[in-house]
Order: sequence, then structure tokens, then C-alpha cells
Amino acid sequence: MSKTNLIIAVFLVTATALASVFMKWQDLTKADSGIYFSEQATLKELAKKNDVPVKEILHHLSHEDYAYWQLPRNKPLEQLAIDPAIVKHALEHEDEDNPIFDILKFVLWAVLLAVVVLYILKKKSIEKFRLIAMPLSVVIFGVALGDSPNPMEATVKIFKLFNKMTGEPVIVVISFILFTLFSIWGAKLLCSWGCHLGTLQESLFNIPLFREKNKFQVPFVVSLVSRLVFFYCIYYAAFWNRP
Repeated sequence: MSKTNLIIAVFLVTATALASVFMKWQDLTKADSGIYFSEQATLKELAKKNDVPVKEILHHLSHEDYAYWQLPRNKPLEQLAIDPAIVKHALEHEDEDNPIFDILKFVLWAVLLAVVVLYILKKKSIEKFRLIAMPLSVVIFGVALGDSPNPMEATVKIFKLFNKMTGEPVIVVISFILFTLFSIWGAKLLCSWGCHLGTLQESLFNIPLFREKNKFQVPFVVSLVSRLVFFYCIYYAAFWNRP
């Protein structure tokens, strides 16, 4: 293990801590006065009063009924064809985050990735380490502490930013850059350790039954084109022509 990698590890953990505090600073400093809600207010007014993008509210409402994407944004809530309680619940959902808890999660996640890279660079064999650490990581970061931080979430928020669904461009970009730096530092680090689903897949792969290699391999070009087409289809279905 070189001093350079140790310095990089300290830098990335520190950067994660500072970025987390910056991203949650508004939540840390704002008074806990609850949400603003009135049936006489419009969706735009509710969004502005609660500092939430109106599309985020509609996105949450669409979980109940996709047709809610079509709700007028400039009419009072009492005139809309929706139960006001559902809108209130959506606002409460946006306001329920615990900023200190989120900061600690991000820092612990960064420490985990740093420890993993430094350990891998130090040891020649990491099979036993993977066998224990990966399932433990899934349980802690994928279940006990929730599904965030998540590299895919940062990527999704970039697309949301383009679609005007995320209200803080600086925060979205910082988060994306942070994940990118970790990805550059460790090849496949985020896929194997930083992403909870990826870590779960790797954990399953460690089971002897799943480690048998298939004789057939899809050509790289076919695999790459298929992924790009699939990615485009998902993007088109999720964001294209959305109101």
C-alpha cells in the first residue's frame, strides 16, 4: 500500500464529509417548523413554500396514480380531482429526511470504500475478506441504513436535473462528481462495493454454485450495443414527453 493511495483515501473521505455537510446544510440550519399545507394553495405555491420542486411532488403523487402527472399546477388544491391528504403525505415524505443521519451514512460509506481499496492493495488474497465483508455491507448499507448513498441514484438525479425535477443543480453535480472520483480511484469499486445491488450480486457470485463459468460469452460489441439500446429505452420511457 503506497502513501499515495492513503492520501487519496483520506482526501476522498474528507471530501465526502464536506460535500455531505454542504448538501445537507440547508436542512441542518432551517428551523423545524414542519411543512406548509393549505387546500387553498396551488401545487406551485405548495412547492415554493416548502422549497420542493413541483415535479418532485408530482413524481411522488404518480406512485398513487400516474394520471396525477396531469394535475394543473396553478389551481387551488381544493379544485383538483385528488384527495388533499395524498398531497400532504407527499410533502411530508419530502420533509422526513434526517440530515445528520444522512451525513453519517455518506461518511461511513466513504470509509468503507477507502478501507476496501487499501485492504485489497495490501493483501494478495481477499477471498475470505469478500466472503464476510460483502454480505455485511449489503446488510448495513443496503438494509439497516437504507438504500442511500447509491451511485445509480446520483446518475438518475442527473437525468432529473435535465428534466427539471431536481431543485439544486450544484448538489446534484457535486454528488455525481464524488461518485465519479471513487470510480476513477478503484476500478469497478462502485459496482462491486459502492452499489448495494452490485455488492449483493458479488456476494451471490461468491457462492460456489454460481461461480461456474458459462462456456458461451456474448461478444463485447453486441453486449455494449445492447446495453446502450436498453439504457436509451429506459431513458425514453422515464423522461420523454413527460408533462
